[in-house]
Amino acid sequence: MRQFNVYSALVVPIPNEIFEWVAGENEGTVVVSPVPDTTWPLTSSSYTVPGGGGFPATANGVAGAEGTFVCDPVAPDVTTQTIVIASQGFISFCSDVNVNAGDYFVWENTTSSPIVVAPDPDNPNWWPLEADEHTVPPNGYLTVLVPEEAEDGNYPLSVTIEGAGAACPDLANQPVIKVGSGK
Repeated sequence: MRQFNVYSALVVPIPNEIFEWVAGENEGTVVVSPVPDTTWPLTSSSYTVPGGGGFPATANGVAGAEGTFVCDPVAPDVTTQTIVIASQGFISFCSDVNVNAGDYFVWENTTSSPIVVAPDPDNPNWWPLEADEHTVPPNGYLTVLVPEEAEDGNYPLSVTIEGAGAACPDLANQPVIKVGSGK
């Protein structure tokens, strides 16, 4: 089960994901609730999270749904806290990504090695994402935002095991980010 700190500025679960809100032991009990008169993309209206522990939460199934939340006591050094439901479920780094500009998606790495995702060097369209490459941690996840200004198109990827070569078995069909094809 993924965990999100209650004091995060941005939380991006996938549709229908059950995750855990967590608070540090020295943070005491924290109540997480939506800002009044805003939408709320979770199934419960508020969560009481014990310091040093966690509390389960469930995202609704509406991709792209979002809301603003607050914590009591308030989050230190965070002015706005937002939760956005990703555009789809977890995506393997060897699978195509079908998204629209402005979507969040989450790459999943089920291997014990870091995976580096970068534009295919032969790609004439280059790359719709902000960073030149992304590293998906071992047995972990990486949340990625497709910028609003990303142009529709197909963006072939180079996917490698950090320092060890190709990560996807079918070298003839490397994965592609398809902007403008989102669900």
